[in-house]
Amino acid sequence: MSATTADRCVYLFFRPDYTPAYVGMGRRQVRYTRHISGSHNPHLANIISNASKPLPFIVVADGLTREIASALEVALIKSIGREDLGLGPLVNRTNGGDGVAGRSGWFHQDETKEKIRVAHIGKRHSPQTIEKMRRAHFGKSIVKLRGRKQDPDVVSRRASRRRGQHWWHTPDGQNYLAHAARNDTDSLGRVTFFWTGLYWWSTPDGAEYKSKEPRNPDDVHGRITRRNQTLNKERV
Repeated sequence: MSATTADRCVYLFFRPDYTPAYVGMGRRQVRYTRHISGSHNPHLANIISNASKPLPFIVVADGLTREIASALEVALIKSIGREDLGLGPLVNRTNGGDGVAGRSGWFHQDETKEKIRVAHIGKRHSPQTIEKMRRAHFGKSIVKLRGRKQDPDVVSRRASRRRGQHWWHTPDGQNYLAHAARNDTDSLGRVTFFWTGLYWWSTPDGAEYKSKEPRNPDDVHGRITRRNQTLNKERV
């Protein structure tokens, strides 16, 4: 739709005591009628749910272009004042217009980010959570992710972190990426294990071993892990 189409309006919601509550902009009656049934703004939604009757509102101006409506919305919010900034009664979370400038309550402060980071150090998902995530993603295709290009800044930062690092291999079969070896026994280079023709076999008592052929007729093909045990119980 053209930006010059005059199909926008600016409206103002009031609290039950007729105190200004919210300034909005939308395409004529579509926007503010949706606010009446339920708002994406939690503060306005709380006011609507606690009111014993529909909130009073007025259409400040109608038949406006998007640019003019945005400018009028910004001017009204600035003149009345936002509650979260301590400047007025409005529960708007932005300064209006495009809905981004002056956004509040959406970004964590550095102190909050640090607290969240510290609180999650060392935490691991429980087996129940891992199983729920597995079920939620089971059968989902990753075709939509193919061909997507990463942000050049992300690629550059990752490359700068890895620049000068080498793959190292530990005697117990672990690989890691670092600038220098962690131990004198680690060797330079990444060791990749190739299939040797061996299969996993499981005995009735739960033991597992690798071999080309089963040692006993009762042994079954495959490795019995916790995940497989859970799947087998579901199939039964």
